[in-house]
Amino acid sequence: MIVLTLVYMLMNSFGTAFPMIYTLLFMAVGYLINLVRKYVHETMEKKRVTDAFRKYVAPQVVDEIASKGNYTIKLGVENRHIAVLFVDIRGFTLLSESLEPEQVVDILNSYLNLTTNAIFKNGGTLDKFIGDATMAVFNAPFDLDDHVFRAVKTALDIVKGGNEIESKFLEKYGKSVAFGVGVNCGNAVVGNIGCDFRMDYTAIGDTVNTAARLEANAKRGQVLISEYVYEQVKDRVEVEPIGEIPLKGKSKGVFVYSLKNITDSKENSGNVLPAENETAAAES
Repeated sequence: MIVLTLVYMLMNSFGTAFPMIYTLLFMAVGYLINLVRKYVHETMEKKRVTDAFRKYVAPQVVDEIASKGNYTIKLGVENRHIAVLFVDIRGFTLLSESLEPEQVVDILNSYLNLTTNAIFKNGGTLDKFIGDATMAVFNAPFDLDDHVFRAVKTALDIVKGGNEIESKFLEKYGKSVAFGVGVNCGNAVVGNIGCDFRMDYTAIGDTVNTAARLEANAKRGQVLISEYVYEQVKDRVEVEPIGEIPLKGKSKGVFVYSLKNITDSKENSGNVLPAENETAAAES
């Protein structure tokens, strides 16, 4: 628009007069060009944000956000009630020492693919990979209905998928691969944490630490859940009480259960929608 105005002024200064209709036409063209540029920029920005979300959040949740055009995530931190899941490969260090690097990567990639798909399938957020461990949170950064049950179901999905992986690599490399999983729930500080030039969206606090300790105590193929988790889902799961066990870093022991099966017949955790949308759907 500025360029067109300058051209008009220069042409008039040299005695070449433009009819007003051409001036208005140039201005209209310039305005349309600016609109197109703005639209392209916003579209590319939304695609960039959407692509970033898809790496951490269930695709169904991203699609729901995109349909509303709401791409805003709070900066800073907030206190939220979440469920936290940790899982890692049992004996991975010894496994790494006895295999070629390419074989180790093959196993690790298959495992990470399994855990990520299970997390996304149940609407969770992939927080991070820590070596051969995976951390996931449920109910952050977006509200997620029935988030504790979804975390428990994810844990069982991982263990069941792990049995297939174990058979595959036992036949392929002669090595057995199994997982240990821990799930806890409670309030935690979640949000963008870090420094000016490097930040991560994550969760911190005792709830997270306890989940990590439960995973560390889980045996091969075992899912340990805290008493807090059990109280939330006890009508829909089959468990074996383990009792109170000491956890590193905690002054008091924690009563834990070993998850055996899910008895809930609805299996509704596959429908990943924000809570408000499911409520609206139910009302309609």
